[in-house]
Amino acid sequence: MESRFLNRFGSLVKSVLSGFDRIVIRGVLQELVRPGGMHALLMRSGIRDVDFRDYVQHSSDSVKRASQMEAERLARPVLYLPSASVRKEDVAKQLLKKHPIKEPGLLLL
Repeated sequence: MESRFLNRFGSLVKSVLSGFDRIVIRGVLQELVRPGGMHALLMRSGIRDVDFRDYVQHSSDSVKRASQMEAERLARPVLYLPSASVRKEDVAKQLLKKHPIKEPGLLLL
């Protein structure tokens, strides 16, 4: 999955970070920090205000589906953590002890 992302956006990527918990991307979408920026971005993308809800739902579903397919392809577990108080790093470390991975990549979803 990383290679597809890098193939598409590689010219914009300065470095790649791997870790236990999540990816943090820092930056500013200049257009979004201005008043009316989100509206302008959506209009340029052909998304009307009345279609925003469906667009966001479709985008979320697409990301979720692709993530689940990658987890399935790599035979990695998909876990639901019922509380934000669960330490994801602890869950990841326990899983890594039980099911070590040979190379960097998806540990769990």
